[in-house]
Amino acid sequence: MGVQARRIAAMALGALVLVGAVVLALSLSRPAPNQAAGSGSPAPGRTSEPTAVAVTTHPQTPAVPTPSNIPSETSTAQLDGLAASNVFWANFTEPIRGEFSFDAKSLAQATEQADIIVRGTMSELYVGELWTIDDFSYPLHYVKVRVSELLKGELHAREDGYVEVQMGTVDEERFDALRTSVPQHDGLWFLMYEPDWAGRGDSPMASAEIAPYAYFLTNEYQGMLRDIDGSVRLVQPDDLERVFGSDYFPLDLEGASFAEVVEETRELLANQP
Repeated sequence: MGVQARRIAAMALGALVLVGAVVLALSLSRPAPNQAAGSGSPAPGRTSEPTAVAVTTHPQTPAVPTPSNIPSETSTAQLDGLAASNVFWANFTEPIRGEFSFDAKSLAQATEQADIIVRGTMSELYVGELWTIDDFSYPLHYVKVRVSELLKGELHAREDGYVEVQMGTVDEERFDALRTSVPQHDGLWFLMYEPDWAGRGDSPMASAEIAPYAYFLTNEYQGMLRDIDGSVRLVQPDDLERVFGSDYFPLDLEGASFAEVVEETRELLANQP
């Protein structure tokens, strides 16, 4: 199961736990009903393999927990530049609980481990796949990135000049707001080719239309360097420094010239075997 697949499964479990807590609280605040507890709740220790199918419209889904660091009534349409980008990306980051997947200690290591590196701008946020866990369905959201430069690797694409990147999932109301206000700044994307890393096997998600073209960030904190007014701006750098300290990569790139970092990346790639 890929990185995003594990994330969706974890969020689904969190949603089920949240529902259970609400039901328990309500039951304690009123007389108990004259019947046994329902049998629809998952049994302890029960495991279910998620499945996925391609969809073309946004499905009706149960609410997904919203990260606590996102203002509930703030949308990117109300903000500009860095502030708007921060709100957008906060929807697709998770609290730092340890080392990241594909954790890089330097720009050189980041360029070595990425399957492809592109420079480009997000053009669309959309539902790429629908994951089903037990009786609940969750959308897996993607962004389509308009590629202005392919610095490394071979691009597998359904549409020439674009790459499709897994982002995670947000609730339906927040998705509707975000997809109309996708930040338009440039960025340097360090991506992994999902079919090489995820074991979709013979599951329904293996036949999803997007499956042969899916990419994901090395991780959401190191995998995308944003170009805001010509400077590199990281995704939630304060959280990185709080957890790992000021020497953690890529904190040394915060505020650097974006054009110079892109050029340094080209030079590093030119010197790789």
